[in-house]
Amino acid sequence: MQLESLEDLKWECSELSVLPKEIGNLKKLKNIKLFQPQIRCLPSSIGQLKDLKSLVIVNARDLEL
Repeated sequence: MQLESLEDLKWECSELSVLPKEIGNLKKLKNIKLFQPQIRCLPSSIGQLKDLKSLVIVNARDLEL
């Protein structure tokens, strides 16, 4: 599956424990919305998303900023 043209990512899943470092390869990604993820940190590759306008994370109890 080719995701290079993905602009919006919405994930509603309490079982999401890792946001893969490959997310940085989605160069056209503009919006990320994560609901109730179990992630502890964001991958540094998220900094490669130059077109990212919005990052919304709801109820991420374990997220360390």
